[in-house]
Amino acid sequence: MKRTKEPDFSKMKRVELPPISREDLLPANVKVRITTYISEDIYRWLKKEADRTGTPYQILLNQKLRQVYEEKQDGSLTERLKKVESELSSLKKASKKSHWPKEIFDPVEGAKDLPPFESYRKESK
Repeated sequence: MKRTKEPDFSKMKRVELPPISREDLLPANVKVRITTYISEDIYRWLKKEADRTGTPYQILLNQKLRQVYEEKQDGSLTERLKKVESELSSLKKASKKSHWPKEIFDPVEGAKDLPPFESYRKESK
């Protein structure tokens, strides 16, 4: 049996690594190696975008996938707009019951004539 020589660790350089934070361990920051097949036209487009932006195509692919993922998490744009419109509508209804002027809840109408905020503070005392 051939004997191998023990390595001389005294000649090795010690490498200092930065400490690992909790943020480093979040799923969005942990990368996983996968093998997948994509259509050739998509691959060509990714490569063109990578050349144009100077970003590796794998990162671009990850960014596009994250964009779709986050849109699904937040709901579609139409659903989000409906939610915002609903919240604005409820704020307008609340403004009719409030002592605050209508212009605060509907800034499109009369916003130019709106007195400074301090004047409302004085009235409420």
